Amino acid sequence: MKNLISASIFTLISLCIFSQKSDQAIPSKIKFKDGTTKSVLISELGIASSKIISYKTSANSSSLPVTPQLAESISANDNSFFLKSYTINDDSFFLNLVVGGAADLYYYFDKSNTMKYVAYTPEFGYRELAKWKSSIKKEGKEFNKETKEFLGVLSLIFSDCGQDISLENIKLSLKSLSNSFISYNECKDQLDFKSSEINKKSKIRVGLLGGIDYNSLKTNTPVASNGKGETNFTIGTEIILIPSFLNSKLTPLLSLNYTKTGGEANYLSTPEFDKLELDFQLVELYAGLRYNLLPYSSKVNPFIGISMGKSFILNHENSILKTSSDGSSTPEPLYYGNPYKNLSNDMRLGFHYQAGINYQLTKNQGLILKLDYSSMYESLEEFQFNRFTCEAGYYFNL
Repeated sequence: MKNLISASIFTLISLCIFSQKSDQAIPSKIKFKDGTTKSVLISELGIASSKIISYKTSANSSSLPVTPQLAESISANDNSFFLKSYTINDDSFFLNLVVGGAADLYYYFDKSNTMKYVAYTPEFGYRELAKWKSSIKKEGKEFNKETKEFLGVLSLIFSDCGQDISLENIKLSLKSLSNSFISYNECKDQLDFKSSEINKKSKIRVGLLGGIDYNSLKTNTPVASNGKGETNFTIGTEIILIPSFLNSKLTPLLSLNYTKTGGEANYLSTPEFDKLELDFQLVELYAGLRYNLLPYSSKVNPFIGISMGKSFILNHENSILKTSSDGSSTPEPLYYGNPYKNLSNDMRLGFHYQAGINYQLTKNQGLILKLDYSSMYESLEEFQFNRFTCEAGYYFNL
């Protein structure tokens, strides 16, 4: 066990060092509001924030912060991104350009980390694109009403190309808005910029995790009492689908683990045996949903989740043994010779409740810390395991 833990820690540190080195630095320019311009390096992850951007003046220099109160704009030398300062309600943000031309489309994350969209034209200036939900009462009944204010704004901006753009099909999403702005700028023959975010496809994330499994044992049978759980290890993998739209917070997952759980209890049925030893070697397969509390692009991203699945017992015939404390009797399976009871090779269908944190090292790699609680029964429901698992690991996007 010590060797396994040591190897896991060494591997995790090595991956962390490698991942930090592989984070691409993008040569860029910062135009400050005092009129000066500075050539800098900005990491791929650095442009995700709307409130503060970290930059370096050289590869070996320390990181420095810049805020939208100080910078007018930040642009990549290869035109891969363009950020512009923006103030609303006495608060400042960096807008991230998605489509540029006769009409520009930007997005930013507000104080609550909700994605907001902003349109800009020389004629109408900066206009927020939003929709509102409200409740109305009619004849004693309450109805929900959605006001798509953004369609009114877009009808003004697109008025000189209105015949080529169907407003009723536009949704308040990155992809839908981007397509409408691209259509308008192509109509005006002034499409100057398209962000790579537009054509992003859904990603598959693979996580490799290991950790410690704590459990408590409860007996639900008259032949045993005073159940005591134990601590074991767990190791496994999880596969998560990351939807293509940038601000997605809900992700489906599939997990496959190997773990051990067990314990011991007093055996009350026969004099030659006085103890039960439980040792379940399990392969667990479960699926569920995870909700990320912040946008997917956030460097530190807490999450919660729930999943449901099955645990299969590899050693089910000998997973519960009757033993004697003094070793006078040969251990035997609890249900050996019992015509009425037979232990199945799987556990009852169970739920897992999760909470944890993802930490991005690069756009495609990161670390994960996860806590998991589950309660499971074997097939006869005579023994209940309440399990608390703490896992850490590394993830990468395919």
